[in-house]
Amino acid sequence: INVTAPVKPVASFSASPTSGNAPLKVTFTDKSTGSPTSWKWSFGDGKTSTSKNPAYTYTKAGKYTVSLTVKNAAGTNTKTIKNYITVNAAPVKPVASFSASPTSGNAPLKVTFTDKSANSPTSWKWTFGDGKTSTSKSPAYTYSKAGKYTVSLTVKNAAGSSTKTIKNYIVANELKAPVAAFSAYPTSGKAPLKVQFTDKSSNTPTSWKWTFGDRTYSTAKSPVHKYSKAGKYTVSLTVKNAKGSNTKKMSNYITVKK
Repeated sequence: INVTAPVKPVASFSASPTSGNAPLKVTFTDKSTGSPTSWKWSFGDGKTSTSKNPAYTYTKAGKYTVSLTVKNAAGTNTKTIKNYITVNAAPVKPVASFSASPTSGNAPLKVTFTDKSANSPTSWKWTFGDGKTSTSKSPAYTYSKAGKYTVSLTVKNAAGSSTKTIKNYIVANELKAPVAAFSAYPTSGKAPLKVQFTDKSSNTPTSWKWTFGDRTYSTAKSPVHKYSKAGKYTVSLTVKNAKGSNTKKMSNYITVKK
């Protein structure tokens, strides 16, 4: 009669899946050789099992080191695989949020929208309020016509979707011809007199022409001018934009004394 002495086992195992979102159910499969008669698994989170091929559910995100100790009459053996199981945090439904700059101005008005949604959305759908849409994360959009526009953003990820709508968020005004206005300081004093002129025109002028009454002029928006001789000076400002021009004249506005 030949009696074969028992052979010490050699631990080996596999698992499926080895990664995924929590809660993650993993099936472990014993692949040990040498005919073990007992098994002790440790799953890396403090929990254990003595089943041959256990299924185990990881409830928290993390990387887990798994070990299997097998025994028979000839001895024991342990196999450990470091960070074998990767459990990702379960996706959380996003919460839509956004901002825009500028939110008002003259048409055509270029607006930059910025996604501020929480919980890592993976897709975006903007509606700009004029029938146009975008799937960019943070798009720039030009409103060509005057009006008040309601903007909405729908964001999605694996856990769900969320929509944020802001009513009449963007106000695009129709450009009008400017109306000239200005002030000055000081308006009187001894020569040489340095005067700060300040443009106060409305409706967004794009060019300025000042005449200071002493045969000099400036195209600055708010110039500083030095009067070197005594006298009374009439000042005028002409402002322009794409819609037209306007002039404001103030007679004997600046008084320069000797």
